[in-house]
Amino acid sequence: MKKNRLHVVPVLFLMTLLVTFSACTKKPVACLATDKDTYRDGETIHMTSCSENASSYEWTISDDNFYSKTYMTQNADLKLDYYSQPFYSTTGQLTINLHVKSKNGNHSDDATKVVDILKPTGQVVFYNPYYTTPVMVMDNHGNT
Repeated sequence: MKKNRLHVVPVLFLMTLLVTFSACTKKPVACLATDKDTYRDGETIHMTSCSENASSYEWTISDDNFYSKTYMTQNADLKLDYYSQPFYSTTGQLTINLHVKSKNGNHSDDATKVVDILKPTGQVVFYNPYYTTPVMVMDNHGNT
């Protein structure tokens, strides 16, 4: 009977080590940041993960108009040139979701950020046949 008991102790010891080391993988904490909160349609949106203990990143970008795209990356940065669909409104919100996984893939976390998308601006010149000087138009920010 003692002989069988001696085999149980190493097995229990190995199981304890296995559970201990498999639990050592830290759970990731998802975090994302953008270079600003409001963009013009067509601007580059620079997204950066400030996540901890993450080794893979899944970025999902969606807007108010049924656009949704997922990008899988191994690095923490993603640059996206976002253009709304021409038959939809160019204003609205863009929802950015970041899904991160731990190195062993057993743990994950999500972070979400919403940014505003505004209509693009440009220079407009009005021509009046009665005047030789073009009329300058300014936007709300004082730009001509």
